[in-house]
Amino acid sequence: MGFLDYKVRPRIAVIGNGHTYDRTALMAMFESFQGMECFLIEHPVAERVLNPQAMCDVDAVVLYDMPGGNPWTGPGYEVAPSRIFQEGFRGLLKSGMPIVALHHAIAAWTSWPEYAEALGGILLHFPGEVRGQAVMDGGTRADISMTITADNASHPLFEGLPDRFTLIDEAYLMEVFEDSITPVARSDVDCSDRNLFSLKLAMTGERWSNRGWQRPTGSSVVAWTKRSGNSAVAYIQPGHFPETQANGNYRRLVQNAINWSISESRRS
Repeated sequence: MGFLDYKVRPRIAVIGNGHTYDRTALMAMFESFQGMECFLIEHPVAERVLNPQAMCDVDAVVLYDMPGGNPWTGPGYEVAPSRIFQEGFRGLLKSGMPIVALHHAIAAWTSWPEYAEALGGILLHFPGEVRGQAVMDGGTRADISMTITADNASHPLFEGLPDRFTLIDEAYLMEVFEDSITPVARSDVDCSDRNLFSLKLAMTGERWSNRGWQRPTGSSVVAWTKRSGNSAVAYIQPGHFPETQANGNYRRLVQNAINWSISESRRS
Protein backbone atom coordinates (compact mmCIF):
# COMPACT_ATOMS: atom_id res chain seq x y z
CA MET A 1 0.00 0.00 0.00
CA GLY A 2 1.25 3.49 -0.80
CA PHE A 3 0.94 6.56 1.33
CA LEU A 4 -2.13 7.73 -0.61
CA ASP A 5 -4.01 4.63 0.55
CA TYR A 6 -5.55 5.98 3.75
CA LYS A 7 -5.43 3.20 6.33
CA VAL A 8 -7.63 2.63 9.34
CA ARG A 9 -4.47 3.23 11.38
CA PRO A 10 -2.26 5.61 9.39
CA ARG A 11 1.51 5.48 9.88
CA ILE A 12 3.15 8.82 10.61
CA ALA A 13 6.89 9.39 10.25
CA VAL A 14 8.11 12.09 12.66
CA ILE A 15 11.41 13.63 11.56
CA GLY A 16 13.72 15.04 14.24
CA ASN A 17 17.23 16.32 15.02
CA GLY A 18 19.30 19.22 13.75
CA HIS A 19 17.97 21.16 16.75
CA THR A 20 17.94 20.12 20.38
CA TYR A 21 14.58 18.81 21.58
CA ASP A 22 12.97 16.62 24.21
CA ARG A 23 12.37 13.34 22.37
CA THR A 24 10.29 11.91 25.21
CA ALA A 25 7.93 14.89 25.34
CA LEU A 26 7.60 15.13 21.57
CA MET A 27 6.81 11.46 21.07
CA ALA A 28 4.45 11.43 24.06
CA MET A 29 2.34 13.88 22.09
CA PHE A 30 2.29 11.69 19.00
CA GLU A 31 1.66 8.55 21.03
CA SER A 32 -1.45 10.24 22.43
CA PHE A 33 -2.98 10.38 18.95
CA GLN A 34 -5.35 7.45 19.06
CA GLY A 35 -5.75 5.66 15.74
CA MET A 36 -2.28 6.66 14.50
CA GLU A 37 1.00 4.78 14.50
CA CYS A 38 3.74 7.39 14.92
CA PHE A 39 7.47 6.67 14.85
CA LEU A 40 10.61 8.81 15.00
CA ILE A 41 13.34 9.05 12.35
CA GLU A 42 16.32 11.34 13.06
CA HIS A 43 19.00 12.93 10.95
CA PRO A 44 21.37 12.02 9.44
CA VAL A 45 19.39 8.87 8.57
CA ALA A 46 16.30 10.91 7.73
CA GLU A 47 18.01 12.62 4.83
CA ARG A 48 18.43 9.27 3.08
CA VAL A 49 14.92 7.93 3.62
CA LEU A 50 12.75 10.96 2.84
CA ASN A 51 11.85 9.71 -0.61
CA PRO A 52 8.86 7.92 -2.14
CA GLN A 53 10.54 4.52 -2.16
CA ALA A 54 11.49 4.44 1.52
CA MET A 55 8.22 6.14 2.57
CA CYS A 56 5.98 3.88 0.48
CA ASP A 57 4.17 2.55 3.57
CA VAL A 58 3.95 5.92 5.35
CA ASP A 59 0.78 8.02 5.28
CA ALA A 60 2.18 11.39 6.38
CA VAL A 61 5.44 13.05 7.37
CA VAL A 62 5.75 15.47 10.29
CA LEU A 63 8.84 17.68 10.25
CA TYR A 64 10.24 18.70 13.63
CA ASP A 65 13.81 18.98 12.42
CA MET A 66 16.27 21.72 11.52
CA PRO A 67 18.99 20.26 9.28
CA GLY A 68 21.27 22.39 7.15
CA GLY A 69 24.13 23.25 9.49
CA ASN A 70 24.73 24.55 13.00
CA PRO A 71 23.95 28.31 13.24
CA TRP A 72 25.83 28.58 16.54
CA THR A 73 29.05 28.38 14.53
CA GLY A 74 28.32 31.77 12.97
CA PRO A 75 27.68 33.21 9.49
CA GLY A 76 28.24 30.84 6.62
CA TYR A 77 27.13 27.85 8.71
CA GLU A 78 24.75 26.53 6.06
CA VAL A 79 25.24 23.05 4.66
CA ALA A 80 23.39 22.45 1.42
CA PRO A 81 21.13 19.40 1.21
CA SER A 82 22.57 16.47 -0.66
CA ARG A 83 21.44 15.63 -4.17
CA ILE A 84 19.89 12.45 -2.76
CA PHE A 85 17.75 14.44 -0.34
CA GLN A 86 16.75 17.05 -2.91
CA GLU A 87 15.62 14.41 -5.37
CA GLY A 88 13.84 12.45 -2.65
CA PHE A 89 12.00 15.47 -1.25
CA ARG A 90 10.91 16.59 -4.70
CA GLY A 91 9.67 13.05 -5.27
CA LEU A 92 7.58 13.16 -2.10
CA LEU A 93 5.91 16.39 -3.24
CA LYS A 94 5.30 15.03 -6.72
CA SER A 95 3.82 11.82 -5.30
CA GLY A 96 1.53 13.71 -2.91
CA MET A 97 3.02 12.87 0.48
CA PRO A 98 1.03 14.71 3.20
CA ILE A 99 3.39 16.97 5.18
CA VAL A 100 2.99 18.82 8.48
CA ALA A 101 5.86 21.08 9.58
CA LEU A 102 6.19 22.25 13.18
CA HIS A 103 8.04 25.11 14.83
CA HIS A 104 11.78 25.17 13.98
CA ALA A 105 11.31 23.12 10.78
CA ILE A 106 10.75 26.52 9.14
CA ALA A 107 14.45 27.23 9.75
CA ALA A 108 15.67 24.08 8.00
CA TRP A 109 17.78 23.99 4.85
CA THR A 110 17.98 27.78 4.64
CA SER A 111 20.42 27.57 1.72
CA TRP A 112 17.81 25.77 -0.41
CA PRO A 113 15.00 28.17 -1.47
CA GLU A 114 12.90 25.32 -2.87
CA TYR A 115 12.43 23.97 0.65
CA ALA A 116 11.19 27.30 1.97
CA GLU A 117 8.73 27.54 -0.91
CA ALA A 118 7.43 24.07 -0.12
CA LEU A 119 6.77 25.00 3.52
CA GLY A 120 5.53 28.53 2.88
CA GLY A 121 8.14 30.59 4.71
CA ILE A 122 11.61 30.73 6.21
CA LEU A 123 13.34 31.78 9.43
CA LEU A 124 16.87 33.07 8.86
CA HIS A 125 19.52 33.05 11.58
CA PHE A 126 21.63 35.60 9.70
CA PRO A 127 20.89 38.27 7.10
CA GLY A 128 20.42 36.77 3.67
CA GLU A 129 18.33 36.73 0.54
CA VAL A 130 14.76 35.51 0.21
CA ARG A 131 12.93 35.49 -3.10
CA GLY A 132 15.61 37.71 -4.60
CA GLN A 133 15.38 40.35 -1.88
CA ALA A 134 17.91 41.11 0.86
CA VAL A 135 16.38 40.49 4.29
CA MET A 136 17.58 40.83 7.85
CA ASP A 137 17.93 37.91 10.22
CA GLY A 138 14.76 36.71 11.89
CA GLY A 139 13.85 36.95 15.53
CA THR A 140 12.60 34.89 18.44
CA ARG A 141 11.28 35.28 21.93
CA ALA A 142 10.70 32.35 24.27
CA ASP A 143 8.38 32.00 27.24
CA ILE A 144 5.91 34.41 25.70
CA SER A 145 2.14 34.26 26.02
CA MET A 146 0.46 33.88 22.64
CA THR A 147 -3.27 33.77 22.07
CA ILE A 148 -3.96 31.72 18.96
CA THR A 149 -7.13 32.76 17.13
CA ALA A 150 -8.67 30.92 14.19
CA ASP A 151 -9.14 32.85 10.96
CA ASN A 152 -12.06 30.52 10.30
CA ALA A 153 -13.24 28.48 13.28
CA SER A 154 -14.89 25.97 10.93
CA HIS A 155 -11.57 25.07 9.30
CA PRO A 156 -10.70 21.35 9.73
CA LEU A 157 -7.57 22.27 11.69
CA PHE A 158 -9.83 23.74 14.39
CA GLU A 159 -12.24 20.82 14.59
CA GLY A 160 -13.00 20.22 18.28
CA LEU A 161 -11.05 23.31 19.34
CA PRO A 162 -12.16 26.66 20.73
CA ASP A 163 -11.78 29.49 18.22
CA ARG A 164 -9.01 30.86 20.44
CA PHE A 165 -6.65 29.49 23.06
CA THR A 166 -3.46 30.59 24.78
CA LEU A 167 -0.03 28.95 24.90
CA ILE A 168 3.27 29.92 26.53
CA ASP A 169 5.81 29.20 23.82
CA GLU A 170 8.43 30.69 21.51
CA ALA A 171 7.37 33.26 18.91
CA TYR A 172 9.16 33.85 15.59
CA LEU A 173 9.68 36.94 13.47
CA MET A 174 10.22 35.38 10.05
CA GLU A 175 9.43 35.57 6.37
CA VAL A 176 5.94 34.20 5.66
CA PHE A 177 4.97 33.83 2.00
CA GLU A 178 1.42 35.10 2.46
CA ASP A 179 0.83 35.14 -1.30
CA SER A 180 1.12 31.35 -1.46
CA ILE A 181 -0.49 30.16 1.78
CA THR A 182 -3.97 29.95 3.28
CA PRO A 183 -3.89 31.43 6.79
CA VAL A 184 -5.57 29.25 9.43
CA ALA A 185 -4.70 31.03 12.69
CA ARG A 186 -3.02 34.17 13.96
CA SER A 187 -1.22 35.16 17.13
CA ASP A 188 -1.59 38.32 19.19
CA VAL A 189 2.19 38.55 19.71
CA ASP A 190 3.76 41.82 18.58
CA CYS A 191 6.22 40.40 16.04
CA SER A 192 8.33 43.54 15.79
CA ASP A 193 12.04 44.17 16.13
CA ARG A 194 11.33 45.93 19.43
CA ASN A 195 9.50 43.00 21.02
CA LEU A 196 11.45 40.02 19.68
CA PHE A 197 15.21 39.42 19.68
CA SER A 198 17.74 39.17 16.86
CA LEU A 199 18.83 35.67 15.93
CA LYS A 200 22.13 36.95 14.55
CA LEU A 201 22.96 38.55 17.89
CA ALA A 202 21.95 35.37 19.71
CA MET A 203 24.14 33.22 17.44
CA THR A 204 27.14 35.50 18.02
CA GLY A 205 27.02 35.66 21.80
CA GLU A 206 24.42 38.31 22.61
CA ARG A 207 21.28 36.49 23.72
CA TRP A 208 17.94 38.25 24.18
CA SER A 209 19.08 41.42 22.43
CA ASN A 210 17.74 43.58 19.61
CA ARG A 211 20.51 46.16 19.83
CA GLY A 212 20.86 47.88 16.46
CA TRP A 213 18.53 45.35 14.84
CA GLN A 214 15.96 46.85 12.51
CA ARG A 215 13.62 45.01 10.20
CA PRO A 216 9.95 45.04 9.17
CA THR A 217 7.36 43.64 11.56
CA GLY A 218 6.59 40.00 10.87
CA SER A 219 3.35 38.29 9.92
CA SER A 220 0.79 37.43 12.60
CA VAL A 221 -0.04 34.13 10.86
CA VAL A 222 1.09 31.16 12.97
CA ALA A 223 -0.75 28.30 11.28
CA TRP A 224 -1.36 27.86 7.58
CA THR A 225 -1.98 25.38 4.81
CA LYS A 226 -0.81 25.25 1.23
CA ARG A 227 -0.36 23.01 -1.79
CA SER A 228 3.20 22.10 -2.73
CA GLY A 229 3.34 19.96 -5.83
CA ASN A 230 0.69 17.32 -5.21
CA SER A 231 1.14 17.43 -1.43
CA ALA A 232 -1.08 19.13 1.11
CA VAL A 233 1.22 20.96 3.54
CA ALA A 234 0.39 22.48 6.93
CA TYR A 235 2.66 24.56 9.16
CA ILE A 236 2.18 25.33 12.87
CA GLN A 237 4.60 27.86 14.40
CA PRO A 238 4.39 27.08 18.17
CA GLY A 239 5.84 23.85 19.55
CA HIS A 240 9.09 24.64 21.33
CA PHE A 241 8.39 23.52 24.89
CA PRO A 242 7.35 20.14 26.33
CA GLU A 243 4.54 22.01 28.11
CA THR A 244 3.18 23.06 24.72
CA GLN A 245 3.44 19.52 23.39
CA ALA A 246 1.46 18.34 26.44
CA ASN A 247 -1.24 20.98 25.97
CA GLY A 248 -4.53 19.43 24.86
CA ASN A 249 -5.40 22.22 22.43
CA TYR A 250 -1.98 22.10 20.79
CA ARG A 251 -2.13 18.33 20.49
CA ARG A 252 -5.54 18.53 18.86
CA LEU A 253 -4.30 21.18 16.42
CA VAL A 254 -1.37 19.00 15.35
CA GLN A 255 -3.51 15.87 15.02
CA ASN A 256 -6.09 17.80 13.02
CA ALA A 257 -3.32 19.07 10.73
CA ILE A 258 -2.17 15.51 10.08
CA ASN A 259 -5.70 14.34 9.33
CA TRP A 260 -6.28 17.34 7.05
CA SER A 261 -3.05 16.80 5.13
CA ILE A 262 -3.87 13.15 4.49
CA SER A 263 -7.42 13.92 3.41
CA GLU A 264 -6.41 16.79 1.14
CA SER A 265 -3.49 14.94 -0.45
CA ARG A 266 -5.86 12.15 -1.44
CA ARG A 267 -7.83 14.68 -3.50
CA SER A 268 -4.91 15.12 -5.94
